Amino acid sequence: MKNIIIFRNILWLIIILFLSVVIITGMSLTLIYRDNRRNVKAMLDDTLQLEKSMLIGLSRFHDLDEQRLIEHLKSYHSRRHSIWKSGEFVIAKKQGDKIVFLYHEGKNPLPEADRMIHDRQLALPMRLALEKKSGFVVGNDYRNHQVFAGYTYIAPLRLGLVAKVDTREIIAPFYHTARLSLLVAILCIIIGSWLFLKITGPLVRDLTRSENRFRTLFDSSPESIIITNRSGDIIEVNQSGLQQLAYSNGDIIGRPLDRLITPGQPVPEHTGKVVNFQTEFHTRAGTAIPVEINSSPVDFDHEHMAIHIARDISERLQAEADIRAMNAVLERRVAERTRQLQVANQELESFAYSVSHDLRAPLRGIDGWSLALEEDY
Repeated sequence: MKNIIIFRNILWLIIILFLSVVIITGMSLTLIYRDNRRNVKAMLDDTLQLEKSMLIGLSRFHDLDEQRLIEHLKSYHSRRHSIWKSGEFVIAKKQGDKIVFLYHEGKNPLPEADRMIHDRQLALPMRLALEKKSGFVVGNDYRNHQVFAGYTYIAPLRLGLVAKVDTREIIAPFYHTARLSLLVAILCIIIGSWLFLKITGPLVRDLTRSENRFRTLFDSSPESIIITNRSGDIIEVNQSGLQQLAYSNGDIIGRPLDRLITPGQPVPEHTGKVVNFQTEFHTRAGTAIPVEINSSPVDFDHEHMAIHIARDISERLQAEADIRAMNAVLERRVAERTRQLQVANQELESFAYSVSHDLRAPLRGIDGWSLALEEDY
């Protein structure tokens, strides 16, 4: 049972460590992702402002038509490389209900204008730009891919500009980092758990053996042993105590010791000293059992406790009562014998007095005749 509890605690420790690593990794990646997204947003904004300024400048100072304007853009962008594989810069205009894509810097083919008419879920950033709005949005582009895009509208040219990057490309490094972090975390937890078990295994086994020895001695003691906390509530009872009091372990734990003994006894929670006293245990059935208790205060992990060792003295008290009864009977017999001896002595004294009085005259006669015979012979 103890091994199961230890294994369960170790399993909980591993789970807590794993969850902690997941939470910390997730929070760290979230913060890094937000910071990276701000950087992407700033980059898209810079791209939009640069392209917008360049288009307005070319249109205003060089008086270029739409076709020559696009050719200048292609010439300029051919010498520039994006840091994003999926990064695109798109220019479009609106003709009635159609979106006509004029130019894009990217590897994807331009869509057919008719396709935009029937599927209004596509090209969301460009639709917002052609609605004369500016900002940033996460939505589907003309390929039906989710993108993070910045969009703006060039009023003098009536053109919509969109700079976008696939969200998948933005998130991919973080997914890769998360997978790698979790893999490293799992590996570290496995190695750490193995080292932990390797180092603490002998200590745990020693502690388990020590606890088993203590528990064996504790439960095999013929005396009732009760451990109480500072407030006098029972926190541990051995098997002898449970049998003597007729309580189960669940029923007696937490019960005040004062309720099981005769009130008014000097228990060490109040005196702080080792005390020995006689009292009575009151069992669950209400039976009173005379006991002699040795109570000793102890400190365990800075917690004040008391150990009470109770010995059933019913037989001893009965033996003492029998001895007192036998002594009383013996004393009565001695007194009776003494009285009889006194009577016998008195009768003997009377007999001796009578004999000495009755023999006095014959002895005087014998003494006289003895003197006469001595004088004549």
